[in-house]
Amino acid sequence: MTTDRTVNESATTSWIPLLVPAQDYLELAGLVAARQSVRGAAGQLPAVGATVDLASAATPSSRFEAAAAEELAKLRPWDIRDLGRLASSDVVTAQRWARALDVCCAHVGAFLSTEQVAQESGMTVNEWRDAPRKMTRHVDRHYPNAPQWPLCAVSGRTLGRDDQVYWATNAEQAARWAQVRGARLSGSSPEVAAP
Repeated sequence: MTTDRTVNESATTSWIPLLVPAQDYLELAGLVAARQSVRGAAGQLPAVGATVDLASAATPSSRFEAAAAEELAKLRPWDIRDLGRLASSDVVTAQRWARALDVCCAHVGAFLSTEQVAQESGMTVNEWRDAPRKMTRHVDRHYPNAPQWPLCAVSGRTLGRDDQVYWATNAEQAARWAQVRGARLSGSSPEVAAP
């Protein structure tokens, strides 16, 4: 007997974030891509223990998805105090990045086009494009402990999309940003949670 819920679950895929060790990432991303490839063709997964040929499942879309996941895995979250300073900065570059972080954190793990980030943040495309041009110098000067930009930037070609920059954040950075934004709204100072 099949319930409506079972039918709906096999027709769509729900996604959840999963933190994995970096050295296992590519293998697991390939496994997920292969399973999605099989799932897409048949509507359900093969039997438990069945062997899936990863090489034959490496379709162009799965290669792009793997490339996107690989790039996103490189994003190292900022310290919460640095994020707090970014959120409260009166420097135009920092304000633009804060608005972009707000947008990307609403779409954790998804790569958004420059156009979409600009539109959803209320900036013009040129205003948002200007912010990354100035961010490296801004980070070096004001956030010496920051590992890199606070968002992942990837060429559309890498993702198999149109030729513009795409932006994303991971779950850990989004959680820290939400903590900073929540503390800022309540008037308290963001603190690093104990591990």
